Amino acid sequence: MASIESDNATYPFEEALKRNKGVLGITGHMGNFERLAHWYQANGYDMKVVARDANDAGLQEQVAGIRGGRGMIVLSRGNSARTILQSLRENGTIGLLPDQNLTGLADTVNARMQEMVD
Repeated sequence: MASIESDNATYPFEEALKRNKGVLGITGHMGNFERLAHWYQANGYDMKVVARDANDAGLQEQVAGIRGGRGMIVLSRGNSARTILQSLRENGTIGLLPDQNLTGLADTVNARMQEMVD
């Protein structure tokens, strides 16, 4: 994985997409991070995000409505490794929050991504 720096906020993202290997976006879990995914959606980019389901069913329904209301696809943290890998193979964009407990998922994704690179 490579890092790209620029004064243009979307340049790194656009350059990464040109590589046709998908983009794994990682951002802090602070503030209104959902707005970042909504911005990408509003500008014509497909974005899937990985999120933990809320413990309360009613709250989960509300949060899913907010996150998915603008076309963002929300993947359940507990069952998304294959979807993430398939999306990256199709040059898709995945959003992750590194402070979530991604044990297992991270190991699986990292191993499969290494296989794709080799």
